[in-house]
Amino acid sequence: MKLMHRGLATAGLAAALATASPPARALVTLEDGADKIFVTGTAGIAYNSNVFQNSGSGGSITYSSSLGIEFVRRAGWIGVNASLVWNFTEYAKYSAQNFADPTFTTEFDKSTGRTTGALTLIVQKQNRSDVDVNTIDASWNYTAGLTARYPVIDRYSFVGGVNYSYTDYSDQKLFSNLSQVAANLDLYYILSDERDLFAGYRYRYSESSNVSSDVDHDVYAGISGRIIPGINGSLSVGYQIRLPYEHDMTAGGTEGDYSVAGSATYNFDKKTTLTGTLSKDFGVTATAVSIDTETATLNATYAYNAKYSVFATVGGGETRFLGVNGEVTTGGPQRLDYNLTWSVGLAYTLNEHFKATLTYTYVRNWSNLNIADFPGNTLSLNLSSRW
Repeated sequence: MKLMHRGLATAGLAAALATASPPARALVTLEDGADKIFVTGTAGIAYNSNVFQNSGSGGSITYSSSLGIEFVRRAGWIGVNASLVWNFTEYAKYSAQNFADPTFTTEFDKSTGRTTGALTLIVQKQNRSDVDVNTIDASWNYTAGLTARYPVIDRYSFVGGVNYSYTDYSDQKLFSNLSQVAANLDLYYILSDERDLFAGYRYRYSESSNVSSDVDHDVYAGISGRIIPGINGSLSVGYQIRLPYEHDMTAGGTEGDYSVAGSATYNFDKKTTLTGTLSKDFGVTATAVSIDTETATLNATYAYNAKYSVFATVGGGETRFLGVNGEVTTGGPQRLDYNLTWSVGLAYTLNEHFKATLTYTYVRNWSNLNIADFPGNTLSLNLSSRW
């Protein structure tokens, strides 16, 4: 799975948590309320001191906006959620990086009956500042996924899924297209009304256009619901093995390490919420290098009243670059990155139709690859509306 830029992901998590509110009333309602249509829009301005996420990058003011339409249907056995969003960004200094990117998402879900599940289809054009390759990459991303849950007997259920994704990069000379197939099967056991235990297995096959491929196996177990008194979420720990194969068969070596996936929330009171996430997993960069990444984030949100809230996020992690393609120099040490990021912000919600968020984010990446050793900071103001 392609990894998001770590600093932006943390800032995005904070902003999302800070501005969360009940869904707006639909702009258009049809079929006695079964069909609803929403229109969304955003506008923002930001200054990013390190646009390309490398030691030689400069900064720029950016202007961003988006316009989207959402369709929701709740009638019969199958529900439908569909959206089309167009994102626009202009750089004051690096105009060659300006983009207009569409995202189309549709989901068909079945939430009643013995077997439940969802089919999701996503087509997205994306421009992102990628810390793993230390530049901006542009790509078309295609994803199709099917998930299902089937209760076997009173306390036991099987939960499984199949996912296919394909990433098609615009710059074929610098980047390698990536296709992935993943499948998982989990067994859930209802321990109590508040807590489930589960164990499962995931298979994932990744293939890059440079004729390299990887297979990884992950066996894990975890808990969902109330992890401990006062903390709710999901946490799993496992062990995974990655088998890399290169076209010249010189990359060598099976990689094995523990895996972690978790998210948990603790409510101090009605106004203050803490949310933490943990992740450790294998991945593939845009240049077809296998990586082992672990991250942790902690977000605190304080809702002063119905209109104002403040938030702060701190996070960090480590990324190991694997195989011969992950060497800093030929025959030399593997590239190794450490990162730290923190952000603070203020959110204002006028009503269900208008929100504003002011965020400052600082990112520091340490690396034994000189170009990947850099600081960066971003100050952004974002406005959003949904009707």
